[in-house]
Amino acid sequence: YQIFYSGFRGKAFGQTFDPELRRRYLFAGLVVPVVLLSYLLATLAIGSATALGYAGNAMFLLVGWHYVKQGYGMAMLDAVLKRRFFTPNEKKILLWNSYACWLLSWLLANRVMAQHDLWGLTYYSFAVPDWVIGLAMTAAAGTTVLCVAMVQGKARGGLRGLPWNGLTAYAVSLYAWLILARINPLLILCVPAFHSLQYLVVVWRYQLNRTKAAPDAMTRPARLLPSVANLHLVLFLVLGILLGWLGFWGLPAWLNGAAAYDRNIFGPTAFLFVFWIFINIHHYFLDNVMWRRENPETRRFLFGTP
Repeated sequence: YQIFYSGFRGKAFGQTFDPELRRRYLFAGLVVPVVLLSYLLATLAIGSATALGYAGNAMFLLVGWHYVKQGYGMAMLDAVLKRRFFTPNEKKILLWNSYACWLLSWLLANRVMAQHDLWGLTYYSFAVPDWVIGLAMTAAAGTTVLCVAMVQGKARGGLRGLPWNGLTAYAVSLYAWLILARINPLLILCVPAFHSLQYLVVVWRYQLNRTKAAPDAMTRPARLLPSVANLHLVLFLVLGILLGWLGFWGLPAWLNGAAAYDRNIFGPTAFLFVFWIFINIHHYFLDNVMWRRENPETRRFLFGTP
């Protein structure tokens, strides 16, 4: 949120970015949160636990999309930083496999759990026919074979010619987090923590480079640059921790006690559910704008290209 909304007026209404990117900032930064929050609050107002539960299912659908896109992004980032690029066709194979595994994961989740409890409320699933599961498994297995064949082909030029760190992150995101983690509920609880650690690698590089490139950095003594940059990064992290506590625990806990809603229908922790759903769904839209190759700030501070 700090990265996305920093200088938001210039990003969305200025002339620095091209019109298409400005429209993306407007949609993700203003339209999506208004529509999403309106829907979630409306479910509380009309007393529909089912409508709110479907928002939980949507969150888990987007969780899978977010994980595979991050895994793919880590592979691309590592390839750019190490100058070991993938061809357009190789990128398509990786993306096809990502989406196939994502779809299979979501279908299996709906298959095995009719309802899943989250903070006293349930997210509702859909009935999935056997033939649909079979098609999804075939697509995931087929694209996985294509990926393995593609990696083997590139490895013929030498194992050092591959961005192994990025490919490892890609494989973990698809198979360990989305498929294998469903073997045990305890593994599912660990996935968000590892996902966040992987995400923080990107944020750390981006924000540190952005701090070093600040206009006043040119006027600082060279010996002070590392300490000043580290101080700015520490402040960035402290504010992130504070906002995280407010969004995930502080504000919803206060609203659960202060706001009037039907606790017989939604239980005592409805706003905890609402806040978690809102933040998780909304930040997927933010990521889809921030971490695009077409975004000049991403090219400069993450990839190190003009």
